[in-house]
Amino acid sequence: MLWIKRNLFIVIGLAVSLVLLGGAGYYVYNGFYDNDDQDVALEQLKAELQGFSTGYYPNEENISVIRSNTALAQTFMADAGKLLESQPPRPMNAATFSIELVKAIDRLRRDATNASVELPARFDFTFGEIKTQPRIFPYAVEPLNAQLNEITTFCGILFKAKVRAIESLQRVPAYVGDPPSQDIITDLAPRTNEISTNLNLVMTPYRVTFRGFVGELTAVLNGLARTKDFVVVRQLDLDAGAASPMPAGGVDSMMMTPGGVGLPSMAPGGLTPPAGFGLAPGGLPGVGNPAMATPPGAGVAPPPRPPQPVVRPGAPGTPPPAPKSTLTPVLDEKPLRVTLVIDFIKATRRPATAPSPAK
Repeated sequence: MLWIKRNLFIVIGLAVSLVLLGGAGYYVYNGFYDNDDQDVALEQLKAELQGFSTGYYPNEENISVIRSNTALAQTFMADAGKLLESQPPRPMNAATFSIELVKAIDRLRRDATNASVELPARFDFTFGEIKTQPRIFPYAVEPLNAQLNEITTFCGILFKAKVRAIESLQRVPAYVGDPPSQDIITDLAPRTNEISTNLNLVMTPYRVTFRGFVGELTAVLNGLARTKDFVVVRQLDLDAGAASPMPAGGVDSMMMTPGGVGLPSMAPGGLTPPAGFGLAPGGLPGVGNPAMATPPGAGVAPPPRPPQPVVRPGAPGTPPPAPKSTLTPVLDEKPLRVTLVIDFIKATRRPATAPSPAK
């Protein structure tokens, strides 16, 4: 104890040194495990870096390929934009459009007649309600004019293909308040997709039903592909039972007289009227009424045809039967009823707005 008292400062220094040495050992011990964790994380990062370097690595060759692909994509977008862009219709007021609408409908009817395309009675190409309106709103002129141009283009394709007949044609409402009718589509609607800040795609659907053969349908589809407008066929329905068969012989089984009386068809043995059938003196038919029977001398029934002998095949003196045809029809085409749903797609560009100056 005396030595400790004499060397107190040395003892205190040794104690402090031991404490510091223990703290340093504890720090080294913790740092050892931390170093192990950092080594594991470093190995993972090296593995990820190795995976990146084995694939697409940002070297000069890959950068040049990316630049060329970017140039090709920009060229494609520019060409696609030219295909979708179309000239806007000529601006006009409501009075001028009313006159042009009547002229366009008459022109379409005349083109249908020249192309031998049958149209329904009083067919106004979906603009019957618009044509009879006493006044067209100014804000409705532009969309109606655009739909009139599209219908004119599509009907021109049908007339050029020489389809047999157009049964129906429908369009979507051109504006809010478009008069409802059977020519307005209720299950479809126009759509607008925003491609960029100043480019929109407007898709306007139409539905048409016409009759024709496969050749006319092919001509219609080729005409849609060659038109300057961008048209997409959304739906195509075919009905092979569009034509009703004609009666045997190609004529009706009833004939109409000038007075409107239906007489039975001509039989091989001549005209055989039913019992009690005749014409009254005033020309009206009398059936089963003795008072209205045919007066004497007004008409004489033909004499009955003598019975023909029954000839059995193979009997002596009978001509040989006609040989049956062995020809097989290669193509037996039937008319089709075709229903098309198409979309006219047009690109509309808005002028780019300049950014507002910073305050």
